Amino acid sequence: MNQLSASIRYTFKNYLVVLPLFFASLVPEILIRTLDISKMPLLRSMLGGGSPADTTALGDSNEWLGSLLLEISPYILPIGITMLALSFIANCISWGSAQLSLEEKLPSFSSWPASLARLFLPYSVFSLAFLLAILVASAGLFAIGSLVINQATIVMIINVFWLTAVIFLMARLALTFPYMVLKRLSLFKALKLSWSTGKPLFLPIVRANIMILVASLGVSWIAGLFSDVAAISMLLTSLANGFAGFILVHFSLSLAYQTLNEKDQEPIKAE
Repeated sequence: MNQLSASIRYTFKNYLVVLPLFFASLVPEILIRTLDISKMPLLRSMLGGGSPADTTALGDSNEWLGSLLLEISPYILPIGITMLALSFIANCISWGSAQLSLEEKLPSFSSWPASLARLFLPYSVFSLAFLLAILVASAGLFAIGSLVINQATIVMIINVFWLTAVIFLMARLALTFPYMVLKRLSLFKALKLSWSTGKPLFLPIVRANIMILVASLGVSWIAGLFSDVAAISMLLTSLANGFAGFILVHFSLSLAYQTLNEKDQEPIKAE
C-alpha cells in the first residue's frame, strides 16, 4: 500500500508525466468519433441507425461478417495503426520517466528511448501470445464442456477460469517488464525473476490493480454523464486513462526496484 500511495502522490505532484498516455488515449477516440458511418451501410444497420442494409445477396453469416470487415477495414486499420504507434511511444516515454524518478539516471550503455523500444518489442509479442493462449484455452474448455454439460454452466466455468488465470498470472508476472527496464534482462530471465519474486507481492499487486480499476471506472461513469458534450466526456476518459496508466507503471517499477535492492542486500550464505 505504501508503494501505491507513493506512486499516486508522485503522479499527481508531477501531473505532466501523464500527458503521453493521455494523448495516446485521446487521439484515437477523436479519430473514432470523426468516422462517417453513412459510408458504412452494414455497420450503420447493425448499430440501428438509418434504414436496414440490403443483406439478401450476402448469403450466410460468415459472408456477412466478411463484408462488414471489408467495409470498415479502410477506416479502422489506420486508427488501429495510430493507436499502436501512439501507445508504443507513450509507454516508452512513461517507463523512462518513471525510471528517472527512481534512479535519477538512465543506463549509460545505451541511449533512451531506443533501448526501451528494443525491450518493448519482445515483451509485446509475449503479451499477445499470452492473451492468445488464454483465448485458445477458453475455446477448448468450451468445446469440451459443451459436449457434457449445458451451455450456461460452461459459460460460467469459462468466466471463472478466465478471471482466475488472468489475475494469478498477471500478478506473478507483473514485474517482468520492470525487471527488463531496470536490469536490461532478456525476456525469459525477467519472466523467471518475476515468477520467483511475485509470490509475496501477489496481494499488493492485485489490490493496487483493483483499486485503480475501480477509480478509473468511477471517472468513466462520471464522463458518461457528459455524453451529450463529447469534448468533456473524451477529456475525462483520457485523463483517467493517463493517470491510471502512469500510476500502474510507476507502482510496478517501484516494486521491482525495491525487490532488487532487497535482493542485493541479502547476506551471502556460508557454504
